[in-house]
Amino acid sequence: MSDSGYVTAVAHAMLVGHGPPYDLTALVGTPRAVAAMGVAAAAGAVVNVVLVAGVIRRVAPATPMRQLVADRDRLVTDAAELGMGVVTTVCWIAAPALVVALLPPVLLLQRSLLHAELQEAARTDAKTRLANPEYWRQVATREVARAVRGGGSLAVLLIDIDHFKRFNDTYGHLAGDQALAGVAAALTESVRPGDLVGRFGGEEFAVLLRGASQPAAARTAERIRGRIEGLSLPVVRGSAPLRVTVSVGVAGLGPSRADLNELLESADTALYEAKAGGRNNVRLADLARDLAEISPRGSEISARSRARVWQ
Repeated sequence: MSDSGYVTAVAHAMLVGHGPPYDLTALVGTPRAVAAMGVAAAAGAVVNVVLVAGVIRRVAPATPMRQLVADRDRLVTDAAELGMGVVTTVCWIAAPALVVALLPPVLLLQRSLLHAELQEAARTDAKTRLANPEYWRQVATREVARAVRGGGSLAVLLIDIDHFKRFNDTYGHLAGDQALAGVAAALTESVRPGDLVGRFGGEEFAVLLRGASQPAAARTAERIRGRIEGLSLPVVRGSAPLRVTVSVGVAGLGPSRADLNELLESADTALYEAKAGGRNNVRLADLARDLAEISPRGSEISARSRARVWQ
């Protein structure tokens, strides 16, 4: 019996007041029995999620906990598995022959799980567990069109790790992969659940901020920049904790940016300005030339630029 199965069995025995063998009344014959069945099954599911999340965090420490335990598709799948397990148990107690009738839905559920895994693999970047470029563009194109139709706000961030080739050459590609994973985790934890973070390849990332104006996106970009600057990456070859910085270009929807390509071009231009301006800073589309910079030290912005950006 698995750990989660053992927890389920123990929890159910405690709630109904006795252990197996069970009859149909003990399982679902009374409101208390139905509640006990639901609570016990939920307890086992929680234990399973915790165990799986723990293993994944050991293998990929940078994976955000929110991604492990609060993914909507995964929760729906777990609920479906849980329900099917309860129905199978009741059928086995009531009339074992009925279990044969459950084979088609069980096989269908397993097929849907496999499809979901393959779909996730097709949408995900292997090194960072972020959206890959194709999936990010697909979602972003749809969200931009929706925002334009509804007159809503939306912004895009392009983020590039500064001097990443030098980092790889100095510390090795394993350290580079750890840096990518660390930056990916910081990005995911710095945005809202409804936003979309993707890896565009190499050391470049993209963030889609739903419902965000350009000034709001600038504040998010500065928070991301500061968080990544404060990261302590794993020690490599006995050295002190390694650090990286990022440059960020920000572009929001506007008269001259009404589709995804225009947003990306504007954000890329702003990113180039951030690089040319010394790196480890944030630049905004259209304001890149006269915006001093959103400080790499946190809050030193000229009064004129503050008025232009934040109001």
